[in-house]
Amino acid sequence: MVNALPREERLRWMLGSAARLISGGAEPVSGLVLPNAKFFPDHFDKSDKAVARLMQRIAKIAGLSDLKIAVRIVRSEDAGGGGCASGACGIGGSSDEKRPRVERHGDGWAVNVAASETGNPTMLTTGMVRAISHIFLTEAELYDGVDPREAEGAVDLCGVLLGFGVLLCNGAYIYAKG
Repeated sequence: MVNALPREERLRWMLGSAARLISGGAEPVSGLVLPNAKFFPDHFDKSDKAVARLMQRIAKIAGLSDLKIAVRIVRSEDAGGGGCASGACGIGGSSDEKRPRVERHGDGWAVNVAASETGNPTMLTTGMVRAISHIFLTEAELYDGVDPREAEGAVDLCGVLLGFGVLLCNGAYIYAKG
């Protein structure tokens, strides 16, 4: 029989990290978030305004509505090559740089969203949840002591603890041919 659990050191990392994040305030403020009209009642028409409204809703669900979060829609003419086909790796910038998903912006934050993501609600919400998780970790100073190789795992774990586990799981299943 094959052991379905991760190796012991990975389990220890998950449990230790979860305990540290929980003690730092990562908790499901709005309960378990599902991709339904209860949590996302607004009409979504792929417009810049609708994308910004969705980002504000996700921030509110996570308990971060007090932060200034701007959304930048990155059009294909602004994005260069690079990154993975799904867009989850970041937003392409010029040919020699990659635009990060999240950036400090004055006294708040800017979240970069590829225009192509607005056509796939699962990809869009997954990227936004990961952005909110990164912002939460930064604001709560919970990246301190995190091995940089574990930063992506910490972002996903934080998203789960904030109640977005179903949305992240759905996003993990996206298959995009490159």
